[in-house]
Amino acid sequence: MARYKKRADGRYKADIRIGYHEDGRPKTKSIYAHTIRELDEKKAEMKSLLAKGIVLDNQGYTVGTWSDQWLKDYKTNKSYNTWRMYDIIIRCHIKDHESIPIMELKTHHIQSLINDRHNKGMTRTVEQIGMTYNAILKKAIQLKIIYQNPMDAVEMPEKVKSKKGMLTDSERKALDRSDLPPKHLAFVTIARYCGLRRGELLALNRRDVDLEKREIDINKAIYFKERKPFFKDPKAVGFRRVHIPDIAIDIISNYIDTVEFNLFTNSKGELMTQDSYRAFWESIKRKVNAAAGGTPNLQVINITAHQLRHEYATMLYYAEVDIKKAQYLLGHSDINTTLSIYTHLDESNTTDKSKIDAFLSKVNQSSTGQNKVKEQNEIHQAT
Repeated sequence: MARYKKRADGRYKADIRIGYHEDGRPKTKSIYAHTIRELDEKKAEMKSLLAKGIVLDNQGYTVGTWSDQWLKDYKTNKSYNTWRMYDIIIRCHIKDHESIPIMELKTHHIQSLINDRHNKGMTRTVEQIGMTYNAILKKAIQLKIIYQNPMDAVEMPEKVKSKKGMLTDSERKALDRSDLPPKHLAFVTIARYCGLRRGELLALNRRDVDLEKREIDINKAIYFKERKPFFKDPKAVGFRRVHIPDIAIDIISNYIDTVEFNLFTNSKGELMTQDSYRAFWESIKRKVNAAAGGTPNLQVINITAHQLRHEYATMLYYAEVDIKKAQYLLGHSDINTTLSIYTHLDESNTTDKSKIDAFLSKVNQSSTGQNKVKEQNEIHQAT
């Protein structure tokens, strides 16, 4: 076993030749470890990689410095909300590993983090940690900073399906009975029967609604940054025109006659801030809850704006709108997103079961009839 001198920081160091400079001088790479055994293992691993033609250049990155570099170089052009999600995950969770050299990050480090957040009930955060870590490490592999992804062996918790999907019958009835002011009713109606996202709804103005053609042109959206509203393009392939059905046209038409330009504004006639939107939606929830028999101290119904969009997807399914058209109307970039909604509705739909039972009933009746005819023929032949 080779002998190494212990450094002042308590670690051992070894230099490995990884090639040559243009002037012929050897090009070396330093590796460090806290024990001689660990250093020998790292040397063997490095030599194995070199034998396979893999030359890593981690530039001394730690998990923290590489995560920051990744966010800055490769995610700056993402939408603000997506960038902010990555930023929060890095600052609030991946920071637990920020001092670990990127080459020394192991599966057990990530697994421990995932388990800790899962045990704290942070279900959605756990998914985001896994997604963010995976993207960070995949990019590091592409750039030859590391050669394998510790995320590959991480055991992610089983996904729990959200209970919030399409509206229940009681929620639909409460919505229909609720005493909503015109603005609130128009917002709910467009979300429910035209399928717009929250940001798309908040960005609507009079020019976007063509009452003659009975269409809504979705060409922008609102996002919140530091609680203030800003315009952006719709999400993914969100540019689209959607039909206004009979059930919604009068409500939308009557409301539009009362506004000057923007459809959904705060009390000052300005675009809603994040706080004013929350107050606006809370007032809708209170009205719907009251219509269901609830009180300020007793919440029997708690609907979300996204449920109304899901209700629109449900309407498309039961109207037998084909999957490609539904993808367009919902503004989904990935048809698998639309397909997952249709598949879920297929699973909960009893229509196919009824069709199968009806078909089998007919088959049985036909079979019984054929048997009776056969019996009668046999009797006739016998006589």
